[in-house]
Amino acid sequence: MPPAWRMSHRWRERWLVSTYPECFARLANQQTGVPPESSRVRWQVTRTARFLWRRALGTARSAGLDVTVPERSYHPDDRYWSQPAERADIEGTVLRNGSISCDVFGRARVAQALRDFFDHHARPVQVIGALYVFERYHQTLPASLARARQMTTEHAC
Repeated sequence: MPPAWRMSHRWRERWLVSTYPECFARLANQQTGVPPESSRVRWQVTRTARFLWRRALGTARSAGLDVTVPERSYHPDDRYWSQPAERADIEGTVLRNGSISCDVFGRARVAQALRDFFDHHARPVQVIGALYVFERYHQTLPASLARARQMTTEHAC
């Protein structure tokens, strides 16, 4: 499928909005700065505004003005996750019976990785986040599918 054709149809954007409307209907796309399914005019206006802002900052900097560009937001998740209640939730989810991660990597290795992260900050936060999100998704999947099935039967003609 040619890239130009994929872009003009914006299937991914439409899929995200139709599948997860509460998450993606108004949330700005990182690449474009506008919500999915926004008009091309809005997309171009946003692009132009960002370009002009960068040019204005460059002009101000070359004129000798002190220009500080704010850093992108950073959230130290490890501090928040290390709170006792959050830690218990993460460990309970990742190490629960039926944990796919524990089945694949071994319960002892996963438990050790969690201890290393929480007690010694010796593991990347992304690894722990990925384990938690993966296990939480699979833990809640049956209930989510049951709700979807129920909604389908309720709204069927």
